[in-house]
Amino acid sequence: MQKPLLGTPAEQPNLALVSATNMTCALIVDDSPIDQRRLKSLCDKADLALDFDEAGSLSEMNQALSKKSYDIIFIDYRLDDGDGIGALRAIKQNAKNHDAATIMIAGVAQTTIAVAALKSGCDDYILKDAMDQHWLKRAVTNALEKSRLKREFNESELLRSTLSKILSDFSKSCTVEMKPILSRMLRQVRSLRGTIAPVGSGQGKSDIHDLENCCSELWNYIEGFERAAVDACDSQFSNH
Repeated sequence: MQKPLLGTPAEQPNLALVSATNMTCALIVDDSPIDQRRLKSLCDKADLALDFDEAGSLSEMNQALSKKSYDIIFIDYRLDDGDGIGALRAIKQNAKNHDAATIMIAGVAQTTIAVAALKSGCDDYILKDAMDQHWLKRAVTNALEKSRLKREFNESELLRSTLSKILSDFSKSCTVEMKPILSRMLRQVRSLRGTIAPVGSGQGKSDIHDLENCCSELWNYIEGFERAAVDACDSQFSNH
C-alpha cells in the first residue's frame, strides 16, 4: 500500500478539532454509493464525529450548498457531470460554503490532479487506493485547521478594511468641518494682534501669540491626521 504523501498522524497534533461531542457537518460529493459508504465507514473507524450529507453529482452538490453550510466537503475528482476542480470552484464561489474545508479524493494515478487541486485552494487531498482511517483523520484535521486559520485571517482583514474606511471618512469629515473654522480663527487672531499692537500691552501680545500658536498646532494636527488616514487607506488597498 502506498504511503501518504502529506505526512502521518503523528505529525498532526491537533486532532481535537473533531470530537465525538462536537458533530461536524460534512458533505460527500461522489457519484459512487460504494465509495460514499467506504468513506463514512473509515471516518467511523477514525472516530471522526461527522454528520454526513451525500451528493452524487455537481448538480446535487449545488443544491446542497444552497441549503446548508458545511464544515468540510469531500470531493471525488471523477464525477458524471464534471470533475473535482469544477466542484471546488463552485464551492469557493458559494456564499454559504466558500470557507468550508475541502479534501480532494483522487486515484493513485491522479497525483498531478491532487496537486492542481491544492494550488486551486483545496485544503488537502487523499489518494483513494491508499486511504485508511489514519490518513483520513490526519487529512480531516489538517483541512479543518487550515480552513479555520483562513477564516480568521479573512475576518481580521475585513475588520482592518472597515476600520480604515471609518478613519478615512472621519478624516474627510474633520477636514471639511474643522479647517474652515480654524482658518477663520487664525484670521481673527491675527487681526486682533494688529489691534492690540498699538496699545503696547505685553500680556495681551503674549496671549494672542499663544492663541495663534495653538491654532497653528491644531491645523498641523488635522493635516497630519488627514495624511495618516490617506496612508492607511493606500496601505490597505496595496495589500489586496
